[in-house]
Amino acid sequence: MALCVARFDGIPREMDRRLFIDAMLGSRFMLYHDLEGGDTLVVSDDPGRLAALPGAMPGVKLVDAMREFRMNEPIAIVAYAMPDKDAGREEPPALLDDLYDVLSGSESGVFMSFMPSDPSHVRKARERVENELSRTEVRQTKSVSDRAFHSSSNSLQVELYYDSEKRAMLLSMLDMLNDASHANGTAYKVCIVIEDAAFAGPILRYLGSKLLLLDQFGIGANDLDALFRKLADLDAMPFSYDAAARMLAFSGFIKKNDVVDSYRTASDGDILIGEYLKGSMAAGGKPIGLRKDIFNLGTIVTGVPGTGKTAASMHIMRQIIKRVQGAVIISPTGEWNSFGSENGMHIVNPYKTDVPINFFKCDSSINIERFYENMAMLVASASVAGPYKNSMEKCLLAAFNKVYLGTRSPSPVDVYDEIEEALIEQHGKRTATGVRYTKHGENVRAALESLRLMLLKPQFACAEGVNFGELLRRGVVFDLSDISNNLKPFFYALILNQAYGFTDALGVDGDNDLRIMMCLEESQLVFENGDQQSAAVIDLKQRIQDFRKKGVGLFLITHSITDVPPSIRRLCQIKLYFRQNPDIAKVAASDLMLDADMDIIVGRLRNLEQRTCALTLVELKGGRKDTSCSTFVRIPEYSPVRAVYVPPAELGARVRTEDMVIRVIDAAGTPVQGAKANIFAFGERVLVSSTDENGSLTLKSSVPGNRYKLILPGKRRSDAREFSVIGGRCNVVAI
Repeated sequence: MALCVARFDGIPREMDRRLFIDAMLGSRFMLYHDLEGGDTLVVSDDPGRLAALPGAMPGVKLVDAMREFRMNEPIAIVAYAMPDKDAGREEPPALLDDLYDVLSGSESGVFMSFMPSDPSHVRKARERVENELSRTEVRQTKSVSDRAFHSSSNSLQVELYYDSEKRAMLLSMLDMLNDASHANGTAYKVCIVIEDAAFAGPILRYLGSKLLLLDQFGIGANDLDALFRKLADLDAMPFSYDAAARMLAFSGFIKKNDVVDSYRTASDGDILIGEYLKGSMAAGGKPIGLRKDIFNLGTIVTGVPGTGKTAASMHIMRQIIKRVQGAVIISPTGEWNSFGSENGMHIVNPYKTDVPINFFKCDSSINIERFYENMAMLVASASVAGPYKNSMEKCLLAAFNKVYLGTRSPSPVDVYDEIEEALIEQHGKRTATGVRYTKHGENVRAALESLRLMLLKPQFACAEGVNFGELLRRGVVFDLSDISNNLKPFFYALILNQAYGFTDALGVDGDNDLRIMMCLEESQLVFENGDQQSAAVIDLKQRIQDFRKKGVGLFLITHSITDVPPSIRRLCQIKLYFRQNPDIAKVAASDLMLDADMDIIVGRLRNLEQRTCALTLVELKGGRKDTSCSTFVRIPEYSPVRAVYVPPAELGARVRTEDMVIRVIDAAGTPVQGAKANIFAFGERVLVSSTDENGSLTLKSSVPGNRYKLILPGKRRSDAREFSVIGGRCNVVAI
């Protein structure tokens, strides 16, 4: 006989034991109570029924168990449980709930066997009980005389019942067997087995305090198979459905799972999300899908690390990007690279890809004023300007207003120069020795450090760069893994501004369409720690409302929902909430549309398994998008192929850098040897050197065509001389 042994690793917090009997109905099984280790095991000869138990009873979790049983002269006990006095209970109470507490540490385990009893066995048992009852009743007649009034004798018939406790037990047995007969003979032969006779004393005393012990005998089994066979053939008292359920007991060490009933109808949207979970735990066999065009309502995916947020997002995005006109994914790590490679998207690592990227370039299809106004706001919000964000935004706006007058693709050098000029005009003053800034000016200039650090990279300092429109149309993954954490918000802002520009150019007839999909991994980098009043949050709030009309989908992925401002969470109607931290689970529960006790929902969100999430459903009903309910789903496994790096040639021309040579000569044309020189790019000093015997010095890897500032110091600061030199060529400077 092939027996399966499994250990309970979870049970419903509010457990109706009759559901367990339902799930195992017709199968032979035993529960083993490990009183020493605190485990509850189940043994069955029906592996299929055992495997289906978690699905039939949400909240139950089983894991395979390998163990050896003691089997030292095991003792079998046939017992009976008197009915519960409180007949009004919806669920029969368990008799042995304190088994593990009272007998904790016992070196003997206890088996509780449940073997199906056929209708004929129930009938025979009922006949035996009826026969026994007929022998317990005695009827007696007495003659009674009234001595006080000397009247004649009277005859009085009295019914006397002997063994009244036994009779009460037999009557309850008869009621139980009648119930089993009315249920088509559904009954279990229940028997208790003490694994090791040497430790039987305390166990017998405990059982005697809970049950009526009808018989006790040695079972004569040396192993589990032999014990199972003997118990299956044992002619024991059949227990009805409810009575058998009362004999079930489970260890207090088993994890208690919160079961949440939710949406039960399959959803046939073309974008498959996952499989419906009955009771939020058991596979329901129903697919849950959403229509593609519903994703223009905004999506939030949140949960603690390692719960499957990114894999779920990839599973959904893979189905979407083949059906839209463009897609952009921004990730602070390289985990989306494999996904991009698998789906034929460009993969751009701004620090590794030696392709020029001009973030200031505005496509011909984009409204240029709105483009640079958005860029000023996003860059200021992403900077570390703190309370000086407004000052910085004003400087950026003033500079952009000038630089974009005659071109859509300004040189980053010109952009930075205009920003410096705007900063001096608004918060500084030129003096004979340089520029003196106000407090605001000093802070804004310091906040521009992110911009300077970026522009010092050759790939970001070129006027001509990669075509963002082409990237968007094919689909692009921006991998920011090599960018420092301080600079990541800055790059998010610049990339988003490009994507926003193309979405702004779309018409407002996209309510029932999805044209462009944007996915932001670690989206908290956009929200400035959840500050609802920040310009970026206010801007995005308005955009989400417009995205529906324009057919633009936004995917926000973050570890904590508190990273996303409530105003944004309320607007994003599709929510996938994976396991939540205990301190914010209540906030997450309040976002969901579940008809259950709030404490139960909170408990379930705190303990969701990997790849399991609560999903707020949005469906099309009568031409309207309805968000009336939530459900729990399990996301399919998703493993993207190994990344294949997209060659830079597919993205555009490679960045070209050349050495810049500067020759310093005097009025007579004689080379000036040993002249000290400082070279500046974007306000940063990139070289401090002195001329050689030929009056020359060299700046390695300069960007051809870009202007650099050369300063030759004098004896006094006011004597310093400034020159403009061009990268990638030989510059002759006469002093």
